[in-house]
Amino acid sequence: MINTVSVEKFLKTLVHFSRFDNGEAVKILEEVKESSDGLKIVFENDEPSCVIMTWSKYKKMLEETEDQYLLGIVDEREKNGSGKTYSEQEVMRELGITEKDIEEAEDLEIE
Repeated sequence: MINTVSVEKFLKTLVHFSRFDNGEAVKILEEVKESSDGLKIVFENDEPSCVIMTWSKYKKMLEETEDQYLLGIVDEREKNGSGKTYSEQEVMRELGITEKDIEEAEDLEIE
């Protein structure tokens, strides 16, 4: 059975390209910001043409994509690796890093 709420929600994400020709770009961008899913699918000639989404939605999508990519690397290494793994303590000892070194280090943002 089709969920009526889901269909209505999906239909609200659709916007026809002609609305941009009619000077409604600012209004469409506001609709994107105010919508619960943070996106609009733009149709042109009865086909999807592009997607407009909020910056936070885009960042979340990138993070999820990166997480999936990294999980794939982990899976591949587990399948093809030597089976040898190292604990955090072993790595720190091998590299000569102490807990004090970590505590005193400046915060580093990795993207």
